[in-house]
Amino acid sequence: MNFNLFLNNLYFILFTHDSPVSLFFAFIFGALIGSFLNVCAYRVPAGRSIVSPSSSCFSCGEIIKWYFNIPILGYIFLKGKCHDCGSSFSCRYAVVEFITACLSCLLFYNLGGFSLSYFYYFFFFCFLIVVFLIDLDRWLILDSIIYPACIFGFLLSPFISQRIDCKDLFYLFSLPVQNFPNWTYILIDSLLGGFLGFIIFYGVAFYGLLVFKQDAMGGGDIKFAISIGLFLGIEKSIYAFVLSFFIGVICLIPFMIINKKSGKEPIPFGTFMAIASMLSFLFSGFIRKFIFVFY
Repeated sequence: MNFNLFLNNLYFILFTHDSPVSLFFAFIFGALIGSFLNVCAYRVPAGRSIVSPSSSCFSCGEIIKWYFNIPILGYIFLKGKCHDCGSSFSCRYAVVEFITACLSCLLFYNLGGFSLSYFYYFFFFCFLIVVFLIDLDRWLILDSIIYPACIFGFLLSPFISQRIDCKDLFYLFSLPVQNFPNWTYILIDSLLGGFLGFIIFYGVAFYGLLVFKQDAMGGGDIKFAISIGLFLGIEKSIYAFVLSFFIGVICLIPFMIINKKSGKEPIPFGTFMAIASMLSFLFSGFIRKFIFVFY
């Protein structure tokens, strides 16, 4: 048997983006990472190690055996209950694992397999999921999560081929374009996205203090917006920030009416920003076409 042919076939099966086997591996990888994200969302705000001890039941404290800790399947086998004491587990853990697995497959297929772009944006999505979960539970956006993500998103951005070339923005506004390497313009795009996030959300916070004499936006939300801008660049960031306010309004108005709230209560706005950022990345092409229909 031709060894080179065997390697080529193996590569196609495992790493080609449109191979069912490779998509299955991407799903399994995403589910495993999703299980880890659940651990991070629970332990990081509590200041606990994300490595040890092993996962255990919240009620009886018994360590969950490894074969019951398999992502998604473990929850199904246990029927959502502890094997030792019978207390119920939240279905959120399996849902997060499943969603992360599906996002992994989606990125794997759209970005051409296991590439640097795949890992860059999969890291970004995982970051969004962790922020979403922590902000939903504790109304916190932690610096210990934001700062490493900002560094990662900015420093690796020039190596990601799917990043929008900032030259397009220069041409759009009739600005002079020098004969610099493309990565310099991608870095500019990343910085502009982060700066845009700071300006918009700091502006909302300042306006709230000036007019309503209360915090309209938390410091964590501002830092989160900066990190989103560094990952997405200026165009997708615009879509993400506009969508976040739009989603927030849609979700909060019925809640305020039903619960008779005044609208002055704090809200976990980071959850809306996380959802909007995912939608912006996944559907930026559709959003762009939709905008130009009315342009």
